[in-house]
Amino acid sequence: MTETVPDDAPPAVMFRLSYRTQDHYRSGHRPGDSPEQVVESMRGWWEIDPRDLDSLCIKHAVAFHAGVILAVVRIGEWKWLSTEFDEHHTLPVDELGRPRNEFNWANPPDGARWAFDVAEDQMGNIAHEKWIGDGGKLVPARLRDTIKSYWPDSPDDSARDLLGKALELLGGSLCILNEPRFRGHWGEDWHESLRRHHGIFRNHRHKASRQDPALQMRILQEEPAAAMALLGPAADGQLQDLVAARNQWAHFGDISGTQARDYVKAMIDLIGDGRINTETEGLVVDHGRIDNNFARLENIQRALALQISGH
Repeated sequence: MTETVPDDAPPAVMFRLSYRTQDHYRSGHRPGDSPEQVVESMRGWWEIDPRDLDSLCIKHAVAFHAGVILAVVRIGEWKWLSTEFDEHHTLPVDELGRPRNEFNWANPPDGARWAFDVAEDQMGNIAHEKWIGDGGKLVPARLRDTIKSYWPDSPDDSARDLLGKALELLGGSLCILNEPRFRGHWGEDWHESLRRHHGIFRNHRHKASRQDPALQMRILQEEPAAAMALLGPAADGQLQDLVAARNQWAHFGDISGTQARDYVKAMIDLIGDGRINTETEGLVVDHGRIDNNFARLENIQRALALQISGH
């Protein structure tokens, strides 16, 4: 008897291939299609944002038909297709097939759809065993009528991982916003100088990471004037709440999808306030990187909201 996909199958985006009514194999699936035809049908073109997959740490794509898994592959480069001009462009990805952070994702054409190239998969045997096995495993019934879905789809399964990714983006964003305020007085290693000055992480034997969210928030807590200038009157409360969130995550506390979503929203609000106030003061920051981090945080928030709603 065919088994259902196990809960520990590698994270993936799942594409449902409908029955093909045309001769061209990229329009769906027919029994008897070769593995190569199945892969070509699953590659695109889809209404999807590759950043969502990056936010969910998804590196595999799965194709299924009539509730049965047909193929699993590792995602490589993404391309978009403009339905207006019928043009596609290769997007830069790293060696693991993930979109590079520095790529400017803003303003793809209206109606753009996306497709991916297949990358070499070092986890291929594991992915194949978990997703297909000997005869093709069954998609959970709740997902069989969905054209595109994400795995795992449980509301809380990846909340901790998503929150950790959001905290990384928070640390990087605060580093960008804090640097023009502190570098002139404290030097190139301003974060390390301030750490030692305020006794933050007293037992830390090595240099702290410049983008450590806990360090960047603690610096602002110890420098209330800078925090007020950056974040406004609510700075103290915002920082306390997010420090508590980071500590809950770091100490492996229970984190629900709803909590993680609210924490990420608080990060978005904090970075938004910091960006506005930095611009008002005329300080020079890398707005491109801030915008990129901001967009990725919004994707994480959206992914958590989708998980919570069960869609």
